[in-house]
Amino acid sequence: MTGTGETKFTPGPWDVDGNEVVGRKGRKIITDYGSYEGLVWGDAIHSVPDEAVAANKELIAAAPDLYAALLDAVEQLEFWGGDTTQANVILARSRGETQAKPAT
Repeated sequence: MTGTGETKFTPGPWDVDGNEVVGRKGRKIITDYGSYEGLVWGDAIHSVPDEAVAANKELIAAAPDLYAALLDAVEQLEFWGGDTTQANVILARSRGETQAKPAT
């Protein structure tokens, strides 16, 4: 099975809170700080290890590819009659259509 390796990015869930993306305990992951649009938050201010900050950047940069891959997977699941409910909730959330989270 692919995709089961250890992750280095900040664990989820992540939520949108105004102009920020926050993780557990409300810690900022990304913030729009005036002219610093998309500033990735980390460092000693929030005791986020540099390794996690770098991994968060890579995860965010991969988001469009992850979105496209999930769309492809949904198409395949629909073709074969699979359940796409959770995937469609995630896709809608990523498009800003809902803040609902998939059932766990």
